[in-house]
Amino acid sequence: DSWYCTLHIRNSDWSNCRNTNIEDYDKVIDYIIEQGGQVLLTGNDLTKKNGLPYVPKNSNADLRLFLLAKQKLMIASSSGPVHSSFLFDIPVLLTNNIFWEFFTWSYKDSSLPKMILNKKTDKLLKRSEYMELRKCEKYSMEGLDHGYTAIDNSSKEILTAFKNKLTEMSLANYGCFPKQERFRSAFDESFYIHSTHSKIDNSYYEKYQKI
Repeated sequence: DSWYCTLHIRNSDWSNCRNTNIEDYDKVIDYIIEQGGQVLLTGNDLTKKNGLPYVPKNSNADLRLFLLAKQKLMIASSSGPVHSSFLFDIPVLLTNNIFWEFFTWSYKDSSLPKMILNKKTDKLLKRSEYMELRKCEKYSMEGLDHGYTAIDNSSKEILTAFKNKLTEMSLANYGCFPKQERFRSAFDESFYIHSTHSKIDNSYYEKYQKI
């Protein structure tokens, strides 16, 4: 049967820390096509579309909802449509997630948060350091303090997470392996993470779990 995924890429002047580079998705796009699927591109202010069929933000609202409802799986950056797919029980792979504690709602979803590099020490921030950065408002929707760099997900990380999600869907098993309670418990009850049911992609969590 034919199937497609929606790829939502965000590019905007406001909150540009949430912007993404479409070239980072080339490997997963190629893989989807190799597997017989199609990729439908959505988003705003896109200068590069890489030849993909594109549905602009000002398209008919019913059409956009229909496309969200009928897709197999959504790949998205940190933007509104990640929540729209939850309404239709469609798994979401949230890539380049700017906030570690921000998850989408469904247990079927996975997140790939951006790692944060301290420019002075040339080391990735640990959870306690990240939380202090957020507490001091040095990392917000408006941007990141100049002493730090947010590292975009690599094309390999995105592809691996996508393959993991397809496997989870085929097995109807969306569990956390390894378990992620240690990560969640690092955030107190005031954090948004405790109101959601999704997770960090299993391979990505295993790679960075000691941070």
